[in-house]
Amino acid sequence: MKALTIALNDIRIAFREPAIWINLVVIPAALIFVIGLANGQSLGGGSLPRLLVDVVDLDNTPQSAAFIGALQSQNDALVICPAQDGAENLCGLEGVDAGLTAEAALSRITDGTSLALIEIPAGFGAQLLAGEPANVVYRSDEDATASSAALQAVNTAAQRVRGIIAAERVAVSIANAALDGDSAFVDAMRAAAAAGWAASPVNIAVTEAAVEQPDILVGLQQSVPGMGSMYVMFLILAGAGTLVQERKLWTLQRLAAAPVTSADIILGKLLARFVLGMIQYGVAFGVGLIYGQFLGVSFGNNPLALIVVMIAFSLCVSTFTLFMATIVTSQEQAASVVTLVTLVLAPIGGAWWSLDMEFIPEFMRTISNISPFKWVLDGFRNVIALDQGFAGIGLPCLVLFGAAAVFFALAVWRFKVVEG
Repeated sequence: MKALTIALNDIRIAFREPAIWINLVVIPAALIFVIGLANGQSLGGGSLPRLLVDVVDLDNTPQSAAFIGALQSQNDALVICPAQDGAENLCGLEGVDAGLTAEAALSRITDGTSLALIEIPAGFGAQLLAGEPANVVYRSDEDATASSAALQAVNTAAQRVRGIIAAERVAVSIANAALDGDSAFVDAMRAAAAAGWAASPVNIAVTEAAVEQPDILVGLQQSVPGMGSMYVMFLILAGAGTLVQERKLWTLQRLAAAPVTSADIILGKLLARFVLGMIQYGVAFGVGLIYGQFLGVSFGNNPLALIVVMIAFSLCVSTFTLFMATIVTSQEQAASVVTLVTLVLAPIGGAWWSLDMEFIPEFMRTISNISPFKWVLDGFRNVIALDQGFAGIGLPCLVLFGAAAVFFALAVWRFKVVEG
């Protein structure tokens, strides 16, 4: 109970500092977002771009309709206006008369509404049936990268139409020779050819070699636990300077003279720093969940396993803080050690980027084993990316709890020496 009273008093004192809200919320939230972007977080929803292509059909024959139908099937990102079914809202033709004119379509290219204009001239179908060259007019803006998608669709559609027309010409010959010019037979053959081309009669089977890729944390899944853990260490380690100040102001000595034991003091100080670390984790993952709602980012399906990992890291850093407070002799020295330790251990332990990324040399992965960040992020990765739950946090938590036990023993031993 006395240890809890000491812890609550230390927490109240910590939150009296106005700057703590900047270090606890504002800076971590900003860095989580920025580092998330640097680690590959996408801001888009992943939907296909919609490229509007206007078609002016001056021929209005089955052959021009076949060309438009072939064009529509080439690229899901292309929206054919005004012919494509269900594209009225996308085409934005509410104020345009039925039967889009070439002049209106050119205006739509100029103002950036549409990507390209395809004009099918009168006589297009008759020329194809007669075996003569038939042309369409293609106009686009100067965005070569985007317009190539529409132009490629036009070229592919033209090839399909040639196949359909070839079948139609054969059907016309058969109908004239044996079926008294039966137009229904010709229409049926044209439809069958169009359906055959639409079904892509030649299929290419692509087989990719199975290459095992490591499941790594990317984007916000990397920056939330990474930056969160870094600021947990910053916040907890600041307690070393606080203990040094209390010793210099005789606050710690007066507390030792009160009816409390050394165990109460040690446990109270430890509990205070631990709680502050867990609060920082709560802020980091709370911010991450808010970002994740807008960006479609998940942090796994086992929050309890994540909390156990947070507890292990916070306890490890808290015991290290007590041990460090028995070594440093001034607040300035403590502040320097906090900055040095955190900014060295965080990157080599994978807090800024995943250690599984290709550019990380193997010797850096070996060195990372001395950093508690390596173990805490292994635990987070196993829960978030690999969905291993409690089975994936055994080794990381064992290492962190083991280190916490060692630092606690050293802190207790050193604390007695300082008191005596």
